[in-house]
Amino acid sequence: MVRYLFTNITMLFIVCGALVSQPYIKGRVTEQGHGIGLATVRIAHSHEGTTTDSTGRFILYHNTEQTTILLEVSHAAYETAWISVPANTTQEIPINLTPKNIRTDEVIIISQGKSGIQQTFAGKQTLSQKEILGLPTFLGESDVIKAVQLTAGIQSVSEGHGGVFVRGGGAGQNLFLLDDMELLNPSHLMGIYSVFNPLTTGEAEIHKGHAPIHMQGRLSSTIAVRSRTPQPESQGVEGHIGNISSNVVWSTISKDNKISLITGFRRSYLEGLGAVASLFMKNEKNYFKTNHYAFYDWNGKINFKMGYSSQLSLSWYLGNDDFYIKNPGITYNAGTQWGNRCAALSFRHTTPRGMVMKHSIDVTHAYSGFEGSLLENLIGIDSRMTQWNQKNQWTYSNEAHLCDFGLETSYQSTTPEDFRYIYINDSIKRETSFRNAIMSIYAGDKIKLTPQTELYAGIRVGTNQCLGPYQYHHADETDTDIAAWNQAKNYMYWSTVVALSVKTRENEWIKAAFSKNVQQVHLASISSIPLPNDLWVSATPRLRPENSYQLSAGYYFKHKQIELSIEAYGKYLDNQLIYKVNQSKEERQNFEDDFFHGEGFAYGTDISLSKKKGLWTGSINYSLAQSRRSFPDIYNGQWFDDKYDRRHDLNLTSNYRINPKWDIGMVWIFATGNTTTLPSGRWWMMGSVMNDYIGYNNFRFPPYHRLDLSVNRTFQSKRFKESILNFSIINLYSRANPYFMFYKVYKGTSQYDIDIRATQISLFPIMPSVSWRFKF
Repeated sequence: MVRYLFTNITMLFIVCGALVSQPYIKGRVTEQGHGIGLATVRIAHSHEGTTTDSTGRFILYHNTEQTTILLEVSHAAYETAWISVPANTTQEIPINLTPKNIRTDEVIIISQGKSGIQQTFAGKQTLSQKEILGLPTFLGESDVIKAVQLTAGIQSVSEGHGGVFVRGGGAGQNLFLLDDMELLNPSHLMGIYSVFNPLTTGEAEIHKGHAPIHMQGRLSSTIAVRSRTPQPESQGVEGHIGNISSNVVWSTISKDNKISLITGFRRSYLEGLGAVASLFMKNEKNYFKTNHYAFYDWNGKINFKMGYSSQLSLSWYLGNDDFYIKNPGITYNAGTQWGNRCAALSFRHTTPRGMVMKHSIDVTHAYSGFEGSLLENLIGIDSRMTQWNQKNQWTYSNEAHLCDFGLETSYQSTTPEDFRYIYINDSIKRETSFRNAIMSIYAGDKIKLTPQTELYAGIRVGTNQCLGPYQYHHADETDTDIAAWNQAKNYMYWSTVVALSVKTRENEWIKAAFSKNVQQVHLASISSIPLPNDLWVSATPRLRPENSYQLSAGYYFKHKQIELSIEAYGKYLDNQLIYKVNQSKEERQNFEDDFFHGEGFAYGTDISLSKKKGLWTGSINYSLAQSRRSFPDIYNGQWFDDKYDRRHDLNLTSNYRINPKWDIGMVWIFATGNTTTLPSGRWWMMGSVMNDYIGYNNFRFPPYHRLDLSVNRTFQSKRFKESILNFSIINLYSRANPYFMFYKVYKGTSQYDIDIRATQISLFPIMPSVSWRFKF
């Protein structure tokens, strides 16, 4: 692995050192001051050209001897522009494009990114910061993941669960990226907030199963969040002050535009409410005295321009959650902690021929831990994962092709189980770790077959080496013992994606896509209650990588203010895992034997109708779906509904701007309840109640629904660039949605005197909040 890193880094310096000086033209393509990404800039009547980056900037090298050059600037959503510039100019050339008449407000939003309707991929959506901040806030703050969960085909489970479930997949089958850094624990406060700071976010790009080949890595989706790039007109300090947390963001750019910085810090102050609550209630009734919850995160990005053709970027993320319960009356204490640590360094260079080279090194570390004590019993379990990545990507584009190819290497170290149990003089301690070295190469090409037809095809081939030290105890009492850094198992794998988009009429598209995805890590839940203490474990000699095959097709329409999309999909999943619980000490020999292995499938239809322009905007997103699993050792291998199967999932959003000072928004969510396994009957045997189970996941929770309301009051101020006071109410009609359910014995002393009822635990009733968002 070290050899691979050294070789790639050496190649980077050799290539950079070999670049020679050549005449060039630099500029920025914008629409009303906002940079336009992926615009094509070329010298008219020649093959020399390049594309703009996400901020709209470009550099075009040329060999012409003419004193004046005619540039042709084009983009699918804008009118083509021609501009004459001096061949020897060293100034940045401003180029403003005019939107086409056929576009809708969706393209206005995506002019800072990419339009979902007009892109080649089925199942792709892009959310701008404006859209995210426009939704009703949850406890005073907008949230990136909650905005994503309002799109068709993506669901949350309930309050108290930070997972995202996409088209029948699991919570661990989504790739979360922040400026190309992978975040394994995506939530704060048990799902109330996500790890993405909404004020530093520029846009969120969502791929439901069919991601470009360089963004693959999970079975269900890729959710890539990119930070804003500060501009001279938008730099400053902004923030948010809410009921339970606050947020402050600072963005700045140097006078010569060579160095830019954006950073944000968030901190909760729930732990401080205990002292305040003590003024109004007794300590034994004070929830904040017996419970502690706190989170923080700090993320940022610095860009250094090294000349006009090169840029060095440094990104980071630090986040942590702490939660514990103290009950002195029964000498019970329990606490849990989880978080992420990430950093990335990337170098980007545009060659004289317009090829973009990007080289990066990043590290991500995720951890979670639980520790509890009851009387003289102490139990603790920790889990952690560290991954180092080195990535090289080359991108080249012209009028008919957008090609990218690359080489990636990574090293994973996972400790899914660091377990300890102490009871008086008896104790158990065990720790399990795995190590993997992964290398892959990929290539993809977006081809413009005709003016109305686009095709994308990509393939990735790689190898995953499971390294020692590795031990396994066999049933015949023999042992497998692999020394450190020796190979215990090698998996060769491949993944692919093919996407086709055909524009049938002026405002209509038909798309289809197929993808095979491979996932090198597993997420195993250790509790029936949705807590953030699930275990990440890499592929091992006996835990194979996960695979999925997905096929989807859809119809897309947009006209003026209206957009409609209808997508149908089918997906097969292989090498799925369920963690075994309640295993005895005698039964357990190897950590890898603690899992059931099975398969699954999911299919459904996603429908989205939206209006994104005018005083009133809104959307309707509906999914009709089914997700099933089969495990040979569960329920005799019969198929059963997945734990997070939802037959119906409906989201309604509405926003109305009353006047420049006031606007109001609402969100209503309705979904079929999740499934769980509960007894279908019981009988009395020898003085005890015995449960009778028929089937697996045989019980479905009541439907989940709630209404959220938000009102914004915008103030005009000479001191502040922006000043908005927000009033929000979550769960307006105080629906008691189930967090989890169990059977409770209310009375039971004899065979004919038993009262056992299903009991539901709910978390969040009606919750009002007030917050202030500012910028200066």
